[in-house]
Amino acid sequence: MSDAVELAVDGAIYGGWQEFSFTRRIDDCAALMSLTVTEKWAGIEARRPIRQGSAYSLSLGGVEKAAGYVDGLTVDYDPDNHNVNIETRCAMADIVDCAAAVDGPHEFRNLTLTALAQKLCQPYGLTVRAECDTGAPFARFAIQPGETAWAAIERAARQRAVLAFGDGRRELVITRAGLSGSASGSIRLGENAKSATGRFSQAERFSLVVVRSQQESADGLDSESELHPEGRAQDEAITRYRPTVIVGEEPGPGQTLGQRAAWHKAVARGRGASVTYVMQGWRDDGGAFWMPNTTVHVRDDYMNIDRELLIGAVTHRLTESAGRETELEVAPREAYDLLPEAEDKSGGEGSAGGVVYDENSVWN
Repeated sequence: MSDAVELAVDGAIYGGWQEFSFTRRIDDCAALMSLTVTEKWAGIEARRPIRQGSAYSLSLGGVEKAAGYVDGLTVDYDPDNHNVNIETRCAMADIVDCAAAVDGPHEFRNLTLTALAQKLCQPYGLTVRAECDTGAPFARFAIQPGETAWAAIERAARQRAVLAFGDGRRELVITRAGLSGSASGSIRLGENAKSATGRFSQAERFSLVVVRSQQESADGLDSESELHPEGRAQDEAITRYRPTVIVGEEPGPGQTLGQRAAWHKAVARGRGASVTYVMQGWRDDGGAFWMPNTTVHVRDDYMNIDRELLIGAVTHRLTESAGRETELEVAPREAYDLLPEAEDKSGGEGSAGGVVYDENSVWN
């Protein structure tokens, strides 16, 4: 199976590879890419300069893995060599950097999360794909003054308890933890895993998590929240007295404050344990590229792990010294599980006024 690397910049194919790395994370919108190439290589007489703003496409084994525009570059040269180092992001970088609304609607009504994301991504030539049910339409969603498109999408995604991240090219994926499937085979330290680095921390974990609402009336609360204006959850693994109180967090639809407290505990536990494995090659046991948001069984006697974990980040690398490698960051799935957040339906602070987009109106 060929894993040839091909970089196309403004339609020109580049060889002269020295090294590259490409990283996708499920808690980041834009994939990161770093690569070093020569502007001139064997068999090519003329230089092929790479310029800022050039469109690029990176393919591994004939599969496009990254696409976007060159943000910036560093040129390193001497009488014999002329190398270019590119540090850039995929095409999703535009929604990370740029405004959600300038002259168009600043307020949207009766749109689902998918439709809202499509509205915000469309001016940048990006598409949206949902792998899960994204919930009921928003009665009202207002763009905050100066808010970027990604900040608005991420805020809306939290209210629907889903993840949103880029596919490394031009598509935003809306999903939940683990819905992208399972990797073939497993991670086995000492066999297909070359090395491992574990991070285990209790710094953000507490023996008692208390969530209290600032809501003054019982309107919209269920009976449990009305009788108990706070929710509590205990983390039995923390044996000394370490309480935390979270004030002002409103439960989302169908939730209680106790459920939010339990969620905070589970997320802190999940994020307090992660392991990074360096794998030989770019593919799993079944020949597919390692992908983020997939589950994989990990068997590591030294770390005392024998269970399914979620791949939260994937970095494909090529270096002269180590060849093809993949770095996988894995963690318990609960580190990325979400609960819906309460919506702001008041129409108060945040809307810039002006045009309102209502899916149920005739406005276009």
